[in-house]
Amino acid sequence: MRGDPAASAIWDDALEALSYALATYTLLLDPSMIVLGGGLAQAGPALFDPLAERLQSRLTFRAAPPLRPAALGMNAGMLGAALLGWQAAGVPNPGATWTLDVLRSPSVP
Repeated sequence: MRGDPAASAIWDDALEALSYALATYTLLLDPSMIVLGGGLAQAGPALFDPLAERLQSRLTFRAAPPLRPAALGMNAGMLGAALLGWQAAGVPNPGATWTLDVLRSPSVP
């Protein structure tokens, strides 16, 4: 984004859209925390800091819930789909013995 006005404008638009969506979600469901995952969440403070500010500015009469990155990062959806597939195939308790360290590793058993 630094030095690229087009990239900066796109990032700003993405933050704007996401903050509106999260504000709506917050007002409808009153979450105690919002967990963001996927590749976008890997932007770290470049995402979470301005997003938290924008979210709070939209929720003028209440505190915004804290924003946190997903513990499994970009692998969460893939792992969830694999577990559902194993369950559908009749595998009892798939992944029950996996620890968070195993789930975060590049090659999950």
